[in-house]
Amino acid sequence: MKIFDLEQQIMQCWDVVTDLELIQGETTDALRHIYQLKFEKLFETFEEVCADYHALRREVEQKPAEEKGKPYFPGNWVVVRMSSGVFKLLVSWEESGDTWDSWNAYGRLNSGIVRVEKDGDAFIFHGVSGSEYCVFPQHYGLRPIAREFYDSLEGQVDLLPADTNWLEMDWTAHVGQPWLRTYDGTQE
Repeated sequence: MKIFDLEQQIMQCWDVVTDLELIQGETTDALRHIYQLKFEKLFETFEEVCADYHALRREVEQKPAEEKGKPYFPGNWVVVRMSSGVFKLLVSWEESGDTWDSWNAYGRLNSGIVRVEKDGDAFIFHGVSGSEYCVFPQHYGLRPIAREFYDSLEGQVDLLPADTNWLEMDWTAHVGQPWLRTYDGTQE
């Protein structure tokens, strides 16, 4: 499905508001008002997603050729679900080596996980922006260097357990449907 198709489907759903104008009564007026607000919020979200998508696309296109496809090897990692439903990697490096700089000092969230593959003992997480992160199960967890960054996201993220089957996850299942369930299966 293309973004244009999605936009057209949103606009067609908005016809409910026009249809409700044909019916008279307090109940239909209230419904029309509620759906108008819902569709305005939906379209606002759609525009934000489009802007993020195009910004990430430009960022990838502007990278030098030698940086494209270069995997990152963080020291530690966790997977979080943002309140928007998007799954992201939160990674950190030790304060030494070639990969460490002030940008990585407190951890970094990737652009969003689109797929995961297994390579020997490692998992390769592929991001929306085209980035790749090579991580090892035994390094799952937050080091003190990333704990402060994670704590600053309180109320905005859910931490997935280390024993999650990364290869079986549907990474886009809950996008746009925030906080559907906790990871122990209880309703939120």
